Amino acid sequence: MNLGLIRVFLLDQRRAKQEVSKHFNVPPEMTAMDWAAQSSRFQKQFVQQPFADVFKPHGYGLELRIADFYIDFDYSTEGRSDGFDAWRLFVYITAGKYDNTGADGVLCDRVFEWFEELKSTGRIFRRDNLYYLAEAA
Repeated sequence: MNLGLIRVFLLDQRRAKQEVSKHFNVPPEMTAMDWAAQSSRFQKQFVQQPFADVFKPHGYGLELRIADFYIDFDYSTEGRSDGFDAWRLFVYITAGKYDNTGADGVLCDRVFEWFEELKSTGRIFRRDNLYYLAEAA
């Protein structure tokens, strides 16, 4: 695996945040705290005007599926646009369809090993609740 996967994830995350921004009239780079405080309101608005096949707010983030577009991401506590973590990358690779055993469990382990390697070599770093590409520092 290479950093290209993370870059594609970040592009799709940006797309998802723009969808949320458009439908709920909020800034795409809201903070995790703002998201968490307003997510129940967003859920109610979504029920009234659905725009996605899956819309599941959780904690600091959102699971979103619109047709064949799928992503699960967390907002940054600092409001940054370019954060990620190992679990979200694994879920992204599997398009949200995993059972975390058998082959999926092996893939999950491999993603987490790769993530640890990226941390130990300084290619990614933790800034707040998420990790960032060192080249974006």
